[in-house]
Amino acid sequence: METPFLQTPTLLYLSKSDITRLGGNSSQLYLDAVYHALTLHARGEIVQPLKPYLRWGGDESHIADRIIAMPAYLGGVASIAGLKWVGSKHNNPSLYGIDRASALIILNDPETNYPVAILEGSLISGMRTGAVTALAASYLASKNFQCVTCIGCGPIARLQLLTLLEQFPTIASIHLFDLNPAAARWLVNELRQSFPQIEYQVADTAKDAVQAGEVVITCTTTDKPYIPFELGSVQQGKENASSIGTGGTLLSWATSCGTRSDSHWSPARTGDG
Repeated sequence: METPFLQTPTLLYLSKSDITRLGGNSSQLYLDAVYHALTLHARGEIVQPLKPYLRWGGDESHIADRIIAMPAYLGGVASIAGLKWVGSKHNNPSLYGIDRASALIILNDPETNYPVAILEGSLISGMRTGAVTALAASYLASKNFQCVTCIGCGPIARLQLLTLLEQFPTIASIHLFDLNPAAARWLVNELRQSFPQIEYQVADTAKDAVQAGEVVITCTTTDKPYIPFELGSVQQGKENASSIGTGGTLLSWATSCGTRSDSHWSPARTGDG
């Protein structure tokens, strides 16, 4: 039996403008993809090693200063393997006027393991993050919620909120807080261009913003809790009030859903330490 000879695969490159032109700034595309990936994960058809963090600078370095490699293989009918390579520097915006994070995606043909595509990854990564949040909210937030709070008002927050506004037409108000008030005002202007009918409020404190939201999203980078869990007691009167972290972790304050904590929330009295 003769061994088949294959032509060396061509390498496709897609820039951010290419991805946008192809519809890569529409949220439904990413919700469908995330749902598909989670379905494959439940079937055991995904290989996803732990992601390594590349850091230098010792104890003096900022938590957001890192490069992360995120490899994975997705099985199913149209299997693919790949890597997302994300660089982040906390002072990029202030020093250089560029986004904090950048990303590159490499896709490999699982038959030959040859690379077949290189994609600019910042838009895809941000939209994917928003899709995880929206998917979690569709299953775990209260039906027809109207008030959304977002802590942190950078580019990721923009994509998170645009996704939620596209997917949940019942949203009537957005409550924002950022340590930099100018960032919150920037985000209001960005969102208002596409959703002028929404009421936007910039809160003076994180506490005020959290107390106003039925769904609370944290779009920040931290290694220490900064929102006291006791704020959840205010939400007890809001059925299924919930909080969704940047990566889509759902935290429910409703007694029917139990309690969880992540790095944004103080675990005091949550019951799981």
